[in-house]
Amino acid sequence: MSHHWIAIEKRFERSFEIWLKRKLAVPSLENNITVICGDVHRVLDALPNNAIDKVFINFPDPPASYDDVEHTSFVNSTLMKKVQKALVNEGTFVVLTDDRVLHGEFKAMIESLVSNNLAQELKTADEHVDTDTQSFFENLWRRKGRNERFVIGFKK
Repeated sequence: MSHHWIAIEKRFERSFEIWLKRKLAVPSLENNITVICGDVHRVLDALPNNAIDKVFINFPDPPASYDDVEHTSFVNSTLMKKVQKALVNEGTFVVLTDDRVLHGEFKAMIESLVSNNLAQELKTADEHVDTDTQSFFENLWRRKGRNERFVIGFKK
């Protein structure tokens, strides 16, 4: 089965960097990846329900204030509900972060979905990450000298 990847990045310079790396590194993947410069909330609003197989959020920027993550980060309960609606049945959501506080916030949001019978928490999200993707991010992680990372997710 062929995959089509969509990268969503709010900042133009980061979107361009993703597009350029994709274009220069593996030109054969050009038809396999779409780069969207925009707000993930607006993209999810435009999608029909049950449209996405997997969602990965890799190293999101930490919130502007840890005192109010819900209002200072793009990753909040509203986003989680939008992702849950956009996922197909059995679809998965996985987030990789090096921020302990943000991991705790994700855990609380996922527990809320689980308690409302909208999702199942993944026991080990690493098992649900494609091997190629996992090794790419593992290598990136090690090159940056990071010591700690957190993986969490849910299955619809």
